[in-house]
Amino acid sequence: EASYLRNDVGRMRRVLDEEAYLALRSDGALFVRGVERRLVRWRDVEDVRVERGRLVLVGHDGGSIEIDARFSGHPIDEVMRVARDVRRKALFGLLR
Repeated sequence: EASYLRNDVGRMRRVLDEEAYLALRSDGALFVRGVERRLVRWRDVEDVRVERGRLVLVGHDGGSIEIDARFSGHPIDEVMRVARDVRRKALFGLLR
């Protein structure tokens, strides 16, 4: 029975390693895909947009970061609205 559990845990770990997610935190947007992690701080983001079906974080310097991922059945426009709201609240210190 222990070997079944070990195999299940190993399979779950492989699935999690391949998964991608976006965490909208008080300090910024953290995008994780497998072992890759990228944090973009809200203070560096001028706008959050949708372009060509992708979430785009536009920086004050004119540069941008495109996030090409699915969001668990949430429409990309909804994710954009939530990201904009979290950014706004974080910049005003309304999130802890």
